[in-house]
Amino acid sequence: MSHFRLIFTACLLVAACDEPAPEPASTPATASELPPGVMGLIEAPAATPSSPGAELSPTDPARPSIQAVLDAAVIRSLGLPARVNLEILRGETRGELQWVYVSGPAVALDGSELDLSKTNMASAAEEGMMDGTTVVALLKREDGGWTVATMAIGPTDVPAVAWPRQYGVSPALVGMEEAEGGEA
Repeated sequence: MSHFRLIFTACLLVAACDEPAPEPASTPATASELPPGVMGLIEAPAATPSSPGAELSPTDPARPSIQAVLDAAVIRSLGLPARVNLEILRGETRGELQWVYVSGPAVALDGSELDLSKTNMASAAEEGMMDGTTVVALLKREDGGWTVATMAIGPTDVPAVAWPRQYGVSPALVGMEEAEGGEA
């Protein structure tokens, strides 16, 4: 997977949006951007994976804050209230940073399927530049809070394949195993 293809895909999605492009996903969510009821969750406990790339427990104390920050980023990108059903949540610590990889479908707040035609990504979805509402994201914890390092909604390829090299996380974290020769 070339970096050019990932950048080209991202540019197409931004160009196809009816609304101005959202802030970059690396911008931390602020309390004012969070859904109601999650204001105090930005300062968050660390996740506690049992080993690098391990699934986090459903009762991990970091889950609510990870969910809140991810949902705020998705709401900002889609331009309407939504949440992510976390189907995959893995974590690891690398040096001073802690990372989590998440994947799952974005849904309406009531749990129903999102109507992409009513989002900021309507044109991209209509033109076949999105493959559903699956969200894949990499979040990092530093200075006591979680931020979205990178995120894709409805990717037509596998953006996480480049993340081990780009962000220094393990291939196991993003569901990739190292190929022979050390390439992800």
